[in-house]
Amino acid sequence: MEWSQQERQWQTLAVFLDWRGLVDRVTLMPEYLTWLRQIAAQQDFSARPAWHKQFAGDHGLAHACRVARTVALLLDDLAVDGRLVRLGALTGLLHDVGMAAGKPHHAQRSAEWAAEFARKYKLASRRRIGQMAHAIAAHGDGG
Repeated sequence: MEWSQQERQWQTLAVFLDWRGLVDRVTLMPEYLTWLRQIAAQQDFSARPAWHKQFAGDHGLAHACRVARTVALLLDDLAVDGRLVRLGALTGLLHDVGMAAGKPHHAQRSAEWAAEFARKYKLASRRRIGQMAHAIAAHGDGG
């Protein structure tokens, strides 16, 4: 079925409001805010070159929201189901939470913490949480 431009715009707006509501909900949760404070306090990057410190120091809320927004917009452009757009936004928000305990192995730690967080707050189905955790673990520890 081909969507008219107006129908597509309305769908995009609905998807945007849904994932934006998710971002607002998650970013106000005390557990998430604690992770952000712990990430901001990390000193792992102090011995790195200045450009790396600048990049690494930007793994707080602004970075997570940029990743969530980028993933959501990409998925929406591909016209995937709104639930997957929401899952993509959630994945973006949680992809670096493991950095609260340091950069080494943060991807795997982030995947585990994100899955536990999503289950605890019933943010997605078990299957979707597994997909999210896999994507987070696969994002790597490079950089």
